[in-house]
Amino acid sequence: MIVHASNMTLEIRGGHQGGMEPWETTAAIRIDPAGFHEVHLTGYSGDDRTLLDASKVAGTLLERFDGASLLQLLNHVAALRDALPK
Repeated sequence: MIVHASNMTLEIRGGHQGGMEPWETTAAIRIDPAGFHEVHLTGYSGDDRTLLDASKVAGTLLERFDGASLLQLLNHVAALRDALPK
């Protein structure tokens, strides 16, 4: 059975340090057909009316992570998108 993809969560982690809290920094963004949402603002029903534009998301990520390493990761996501049939 093939189902309709309705959302995804992009989680980025950095600064591996091991132990009880192995990551120094994490960020999670929920993506659905409407756009970007901050994960912690999503209610139990999964509904969140607050959309973030791409520049806001990029700014937040660049406050936490190195831009070059972000581009490396996101290039893999873009390659996956490009591998899907149009």
